[in-house]
Amino acid sequence: MFERPVERQMPGGSAPPGDNSFKPFPFPFPPPPLPDYELLRRIGHGSYGDVWLARSATGAYRAAKIVYRATFASNRPFDREFEGIRRFEPISRLHDSQVDILHVGRNDGSFYYIMELADDRSTGRQIDAAQYSPRTLRSEIARRGNLPWDECLQIGLSLTMALENLHAHGLVHRDIKPSNIIFVNGVPKLADIGLVTQADETVSFAGTEGYIPPEGPGTVAADLYSLGKVLYEISTGKDRQDFPEPATQWDGMPNEPAWREFHEVLLKACEPHVIMRYKSAHEMRADLALLQSGKSVKRVHLLEKRLTRLTRIGCIVGVISVLTTVGYFYQQQQIRQVQRLVQKETRERERAEDALLKLQIQKADELFRADDSSAGLASLARLLRHDPSNRLAAQRLFSALSRRTFALPVVGPIKHDREILYTQFSPDVGTPVPDDP
Repeated sequence: MFERPVERQMPGGSAPPGDNSFKPFPFPFPPPPLPDYELLRRIGHGSYGDVWLARSATGAYRAAKIVYRATFASNRPFDREFEGIRRFEPISRLHDSQVDILHVGRNDGSFYYIMELADDRSTGRQIDAAQYSPRTLRSEIARRGNLPWDECLQIGLSLTMALENLHAHGLVHRDIKPSNIIFVNGVPKLADIGLVTQADETVSFAGTEGYIPPEGPGTVAADLYSLGKVLYEISTGKDRQDFPEPATQWDGMPNEPAWREFHEVLLKACEPHVIMRYKSAHEMRADLALLQSGKSVKRVHLLEKRLTRLTRIGCIVGVISVLTTVGYFYQQQQIRQVQRLVQKETRERERAEDALLKLQIQKADELFRADDSSAGLASLARLLRHDPSNRLAAQRLFSALSRRTFALPVVGPIKHDREILYTQFSPDVGTPVPDDP
């Protein structure tokens, strides 16, 4: 979001081979007026447009990204990028680790979207418009080098959950990298969703060199590969191009085994062969949750490989079982033994996920005890949106709504110039949205 992608055209440079969607334009491009927002200064730019520090009519600071039609060779890729934003906007607020899209607008020469603003890298939420510099994962790496183990693990858990939510709605990010991960109130969030598109859509080659898998971007597996490279950089302090070389500073450290286990997750996420990678963000998050509970991911992966190998051997033995009956039954016994071990590890993984859920429920309870009922209700509601079958979250939410007393927002009379047949409410601001006939 806050840097120009290296694989796109620079002023006076050339576009990537085979990408005909991009058209060079001079910087800075004159911004269009945005209703109810004052553009203060440009804080970033990319191949398709600019990011501005903006101030709303109420004085709130926001980030405004403006994407220009003039940067595209035709209407089709421009419309595609707008469609990606339009599809992402309603789900952007379903998870804490996705940047909230607050408004989307369009005119003849551009479209724009308003986002929550990243923390300042020095002053957090105290924003000085003249000195503002966004806090991103890239700025954290530059300032601190490799991050502590528990912080790397928490960032991994947060971003895999965000990707799980994105992928569940049929969308992929396509450009996950440290500069596209911002911090809002200290929470890491996936940002620069300008390249978000449908997972099954054929699009031009996009992304950033070093974070793109061998088969190219635009799939669930490609997003997980990119995230693995990001986690590699923050855990080792090395460049993504050094992967899979581990960090030398791990040697002899008290938590060296924990770092090695974390590295095992990255090795699977960034496998060159897509078939060997994690199949989903949920699967990758489950391994990270297993690490959080103190279990060994390396052991699980070893058992999975043994099971695959023994299953193949079992198939071969099955073909020649008439000649090698004893060998066949031995292999079957080995397979059952490994299956039992894998099932045991799976149960432990599920217990780790249950522990993670309890931590999230505990966080909501802490918000209630801190007399922040609105935040507690929002946290429980997000858990239910993520998993409607979550009985524990549902019980806590029902209990909070029925037994706690807290102020509800006052809403004025609802007026409309036409007969209202059906009304739904936006979950972020409680604004009634009449259904078009």
